[in-house]
Amino acid sequence: MAPLAGVVDATVSLLRPMAQKADVRVDVEAAPRAVANIDAGQIQQVLSNLMVNAMHAMPGGGRLALSTRQDGPWAVIVLEDTGIGMVPEQVAKLFRRP
Repeated sequence: MAPLAGVVDATVSLLRPMAQKADVRVDVEAAPRAVANIDAGQIQQVLSNLMVNAMHAMPGGGRLALSTRQDGPWAVIVLEDTGIGMVPEQVAKLFRRP
């Protein structure tokens, strides 16, 4: 079992310079007791991709918030941003298989 807070903190540390350059404020609220049986490297890759995509969706700057919590047996990571969002056509393709 690995604490999610460490993975989130490490990922944010790597991408904070990019966020600062893009005028994106990054807020983190990581629950120290949120743990999961994870491959930390894979979770870090997913978080990195989501954060970079979010920063690209905020061309004029904005806010990116990451939080973790334990919800019963589930560990939860939430990423929210103030980006421009996705058009309905993109949302429709999001989980569709090719």
